[in-house]
Amino acid sequence: MNILSIIFVSIGLSLDASAVSLVCGLNERKKRFLLSLKLGTFFGIFQSLMFLIGYSFGVGFSILISRFDHWVAFFLLILVGGKMVYENFKKEEKKCFNTDSLIVLLTLSLATSIDALAVGISFALLSFDLLITTILIGMITFLNSFIFTLFGKFFNRFVNNRSELVGGLILIGIGIKILMEHTL
Repeated sequence: MNILSIIFVSIGLSLDASAVSLVCGLNERKKRFLLSLKLGTFFGIFQSLMFLIGYSFGVGFSILISRFDHWVAFFLLILVGGKMVYENFKKEEKKCFNTDSLIVLLTLSLATSIDALAVGISFALLSFDLLITTILIGMITFLNSFIFTLFGKFFNRFVNNRSELVGGLILIGIGIKILMEHTL
C-alpha cells in the first residue's frame, strides 16, 4: 500500500472525529484553543490505538468484530447526541456537553475510532509500514480535530443559541450514517 493511499485512509478515518470536534467547538465559548489541543490529542491517540488493536486482532477475529462494531459506535453517538438534544430543550442554563469530563472525552474518542479498529483488522491482510500508517492516522486525526474545533467558533454564528441542538443532531446523524454503512 503506498503512502498516498494511507493518507486518504487516514483522512477518511478522521472525518467522524472532525465532525464531533466541530460540534464541541460550537459549544465552547472561552477556551477553544485548549479544547482543540485536548480533542486533537484524545481523538488522534484513540484512532491510532484502535487501529493498532484492530491490526493485532488480525484476520481471525475480523468476522466477529465487524458484526457489531457499527452498533457500538451507533449507540454511543446516539446516547451523547440525544443528551445534547434533550438538554437543548431544558429551561436551565446548563452546559450539557461537558468537554472537561473525562467520561465524555473517552466516550467520544471511542465512538469516533471504532472504524479505525475495523480498518486495522482489514490492514492485517495488506503489505504496509505499520509505524508510518499508525503515526499518519494519529497526526491527521489530531490536525483535523484541532482545526474543526476552532472552526466551530465561526459556525456558531449561524446556529446562535441552538448549538447543542445542532451538535446533538449532527452526532445522531453520524451514528445513523455509521449504522447504515454497515447494515445496508
